[in-house]
Amino acid sequence: MMKKKSRDKPHLKRVYNMEAPTFVFYILNLPSLIVKTIIVAIRKEDMTKPIKDLRMIAMIRKQVISYKKKRGAESEKVKLLYDIGTYCIEIYVLFQRRMTVSEYDNLAETCATITQRHTTEVSRKYGYYSFMLYEDPQPKKKIIVDQKKHEICIGQDYHGSVMWDFDTHSCCLIAGKPRNGKSSMIMYMLNSLVTANWDIWMIDGKDVDYIGYTDYFKEYVGNDDLSLIIDLITRFHQQMVDRYALMKEHKVNKYGKLGLNPIFLICDEYLSVIERIKKSCKKDEYERMIYMIGDIVRRGPAGGVQLILGMQRADTVYIPGEMRSNMQLKIVVGDGGKELYKMMFEDEADLCEKVNVGYGWYRMGSAPTTFAIPFYEDIEATHDKTGEPV
Repeated sequence: MMKKKSRDKPHLKRVYNMEAPTFVFYILNLPSLIVKTIIVAIRKEDMTKPIKDLRMIAMIRKQVISYKKKRGAESEKVKLLYDIGTYCIEIYVLFQRRMTVSEYDNLAETCATITQRHTTEVSRKYGYYSFMLYEDPQPKKKIIVDQKKHEICIGQDYHGSVMWDFDTHSCCLIAGKPRNGKSSMIMYMLNSLVTANWDIWMIDGKDVDYIGYTDYFKEYVGNDDLSLIIDLITRFHQQMVDRYALMKEHKVNKYGKLGLNPIFLICDEYLSVIERIKKSCKKDEYERMIYMIGDIVRRGPAGGVQLILGMQRADTVYIPGEMRSNMQLKIVVGDGGKELYKMMFEDEADLCEKVNVGYGWYRMGSAPTTFAIPFYEDIEATHDKTGEPV
């Protein structure tokens, strides 16, 4: 029986030193390589990318061989493999002579310089020293929704589209300084949610940012009437309680088994909203609001109840640490600064560096990763509230 190829490991190509047999082998396979390159290019509708990738590999290979002569003179062989992704080239290299990690770091920096790309840190992978060369991700103004898998696109990193599977990584916290793109990030997500025709409850913390799109929301309140905000949060929480009662009655543990769709509560400028509640309401009323919001974060996802909060600072005074930890998609737009990165990403905050407006850092189960956010200033929906095409 033929063994199946492992899907866990990337498809790697080995590059040898150009001895005579290897040179003949490549010459004989050149027509096949050209045809494959053209086919891949046509499928991707980009005739330049395969040529650029081959040129990059040639530059990297030349640098590795040069590095071997200068630093690894005691070694007769060097193993080099590579994996080409959508926005990146992952390099696997191992010199037969024992070399320090700092020497591999130096090689990675040199390869990044000659290819004019960025590099990740060197790590051990599959027995090799590995690093990745990647371009700055470019935002693509394209709405991507997978209604069956319950995924929406939130931007692009150097691997491609970043899909948020909110059943797996529930609830979203978006933070950033003023005019750094929080509302644009929320508007991009809104486009996907409206396209999927899922119910959206909106608290507009600025009163006017989303008022022109009230027809797309199941419920909408501005920041001017505190009683309406409290009532909306209370009723949304009750929706979650009712769903759990229905699931318990039918003895199911996932809302999809009952044919229910996900529902979303979005609150832009959450800090402003919750501050008003704290200052204007009695202590027990404020604590009840905090409890219900935290309860939605903790228990809501199994019932398809999702919370998206946008705020300038993820301060524990208004968003307790336990609640913040349970929000499994965390986004910092623009240059958040060290303090905000620390609030959002905790021990891994040191990985984050300054990025421009239109970019940001997200964490969704793994380490923080930089990504590009398409600019949306309004809803460009493909369906109206009734589900009919527009």
